[in-house]
Order: sequence, then structure tokens, then C-alpha cells
Amino acid sequence: MLTKKNRQPRSLWWIYKSYGDLAGQLVEVVQGNTVDGVVATDNSTDIIKAVIGPCRDRSEPILIRFQGIEDQFNSAQVGAERIRIQKINHLKIQR
Repeated sequence: MLTKKNRQPRSLWWIYKSYGDLAGQLVEVVQGNTVDGVVATDNSTDIIKAVIGPCRDRSEPILIRFQGIEDQFNSAQVGAERIRIQKINHLKIQR
């Protein structure tokens, strides 16, 4: 999971880290034809985290729709959601 030359994390390492950072209750994800993922909601922090990616090596855009967010939390901040998206680039194996 690290590059051979300088021991830097590869894309697979970042995917495992993102999965490990999920906290709270897992919620239902409807898999598409080209995309799948795992989503968790943490009621103690009002944070939803998702790891989403293509099922196959694809380059077309991915449509993501979150429904029922307001049903997940008791926060007064409903309607003021912020979204942060981080792309994990695929790094080919260096030999």
C-alpha cells in the first residue's frame, strides 16, 4: 500500500484510511450500475461520511444523491449542510 521507492501512501492506503474514519451508524446505499459506496452517520457530531467509487475503472462523472439527511439528525443546523469532497487519485504500481 506504499510506494516502493519512497514509502509514500498509495491510493489504496487512502481508501482504507477513509473507510476506517467512518463512525456512527451505517445507512442504506443504493448501488448504481457503475458506482457503489458505504455511508455512515454520526449523531454525536452531526457528520455524514461516505466512501464512494466506481465499480469498474470508469472515467465518467458520478451522480451522488443524499436523501433524508434531515431525518438523521436532531440538529438546529438542518438546512445549513456543508459538503467536502476529496478525490483519491489512482496511482499505478511503481516497480
